Amino acid sequence: GERFTQANEMARQAIYTITGGPQAWVVWVGVAAAEQDLPTALDRAKQARAKFPDDPAVRLRLADIERARGDYAASDTELKSLIADDSTDGPAYESLITSLLERLHHPGAAGARQVLTDAVTWLNRLVQAVPDSVYGNVTTATLYTQVGRGQEAEAMLRRLLAQQPDQTDVLLGLARVLDREGKTDEAIATLQRGLGDQPGPDVTAALAALYRGHGRAKDALALTARMMREHAWLPGYALADAAERWEEGRHEDAVAALHEAAAHFPRSQEVALRLAQRETDLGQAAAGIAAWRQYMHVNGETPERNYELAHFYSSAGHDDEAVATLQ
Repeated sequence: GERFTQANEMARQAIYTITGGPQAWVVWVGVAAAEQDLPTALDRAKQARAKFPDDPAVRLRLADIERARGDYAASDTELKSLIADDSTDGPAYESLITSLLERLHHPGAAGARQVLTDAVTWLNRLVQAVPDSVYGNVTTATLYTQVGRGQEAEAMLRRLLAQQPDQTDVLLGLARVLDREGKTDEAIATLQRGLGDQPGPDVTAALAALYRGHGRAKDALALTARMMREHAWLPGYALADAAERWEEGRHEDAVAALHEAAAHFPRSQEVALRLAQRETDLGQAAAGIAAWRQYMHVNGETPERNYELAHFYSSAGHDDEAVATLQ
């Protein structure tokens, strides 16, 4: 569309100006990737790699594009080279490990045992090189619980949480480990303390899920409703409350809550998208399209938003409108 063309031209011009350093090239690659034009994104990433062979951001972007195209060998080679150059390059480790773990879920994945072994090996290297890595410790703990090493996982995350008490991902990871190990009361207490120390929609949703999963659905809904009232200026709490209503099977209630949130937060893309998705889930495709179009009317078009609109059209069986939206 016109907006994409403008963004592409602005990025293209930037790389030829005095400000056209590696970051401008990364943005130019990203414009093509956002348009799902992976061949163009790859060509640009390779040009950037040749121009800035030592820039970590450029090399990481190239690896990510190769991974998106399914060329795992090339992506892995680039990421391992980055790590060889800087053994503390956390983003390179994370991209490599995430890529390996993703492959375990591919249908008919070959060599799954070896892929898992490789992921664990790189996780160990990450934790040794960057001992306080949140990603490394939480991911390692998650794998430990899956192979019966829950006590080690718990100890690891308790140590990290003591060092980084504001890290929500560590708090949530510890609660998951405790619950999986059958220590549900401790998991709930951990999140309750966390909610007092560092309230947030993610902690609220996690605690509500624990309540619901252990027969305390009323407590779950009471929690999300209270947190939404106490943080009425933040859309994340409204989303957590609507999500809890949906999970409890109160689908129409959830959609009504999302309509109210969309009116209260007209610039929240996440609220609008969730509303459109839930309307579609209930078989109200026209209402879902209308909700998303209203958001776009207020906030404007972007390639990403047009893709979402095309998806909603396609889900409703309006293939012609979906195609027209993407042109």
